[in-house]
Amino acid sequence: MLLLKARALSASGRDDEAAAVLESMLEETPNNPDPLALLAETRLEQGRAADAQALIDKLFTLQARSARALYLRGRALEAQGNLDAAMTDYGQALKVNPRLGAALSRQWRIHLKRKDALEAMNVLEKLVLLDQIDEAEKLQLATLYVETLANPQRAKKMAEQALKRTKSKDWQRVREAAIRASGTGGGPKGVQIIR
Repeated sequence: MLLLKARALSASGRDDEAAAVLESMLEETPNNPDPLALLAETRLEQGRAADAQALIDKLFTLQARSARALYLRGRALEAQGNLDAAMTDYGQALKVNPRLGAALSRQWRIHLKRKDALEAMNVLEKLVLLDQIDEAEKLQLATLYVETLANPQRAKKMAEQALKRTKSKDWQRVREAAIRASGTGGGPKGVQIIR
């Protein structure tokens, strides 16, 4: 019950309150991996990478080679700027649990930081296949489809679907760019003969 409360507090951005709940849980059961992992994640969200690392180290002693521990260590390494080591840990976490969408979500961001749009797209497409992609990630994927000209028609379709749910200016911009990139405007259909 307390773990659910901590998750809800963390999800609503109330990290200090979530941390207090988790710390009280760990006082009672110091080797419980669930609150330990959630507290490490909360510390990362708070920008307290050193504190998170100590918790992650303890998590590794309890659950060596768990996907969540590898993912959290990757997050801590990423927060410290060690992107290569973070990518290694995210990859190891995905070997343990190929459906760990959180690791994929971190991977595409690193690829984008490295200006590797094609790899970022590939990872985002994996999230689509796993049905674990969020709205912001869909927008990023559609944007990459247009910017790289990899699939502007798919970007247009994604934008049109999103615009049925929301009137987002970002999605409107993606749709307009996709139309320009793919030449699928409102003009005549079929072959045009120009004399």
